Amino acid sequence: MLIVDLLKYKIAILVHVVCPLLIGLAIYYFTTSIAFTHLIKNHFADGLWAYAFISAILLIWERKINWFWVGCVVLVAFLFECFQYLHIFPGTGDVFDFIVYLSFILFGLLNNYIILKLKKSYL
Repeated sequence: MLIVDLLKYKIAILVHVVCPLLIGLAIYYFTTSIAFTHLIKNHFADGLWAYAFISAILLIWERKINWFWVGCVVLVAFLFECFQYLHIFPGTGDVFDFIVYLSFILFGLLNNYIILKLKKSYL
């Protein structure tokens, strides 16, 4: 049974952390050669980063919500935008980026809730 749980954990990491990061990286990489809409090019990749970040935290805590770490994820997203606004990090820090981060973090939390409900219904 332990091998099955480990395999499920590795698949969850692949689906909820690695794939969103790779898709976001591809969006960043290919935006110079392919015409993406402004929303996808400038915000969707950032949202995928936030989703992968919250998903990694949730997987580390075995899908139990630890509000301290969720708060840390939100704080990092907020500080990242502040540092961009202050020109400490490259980019244009704006409120819409932070709203995108929050939306994808909330989507990750909702997705986690749904997965837990489905898990309980199959037990």
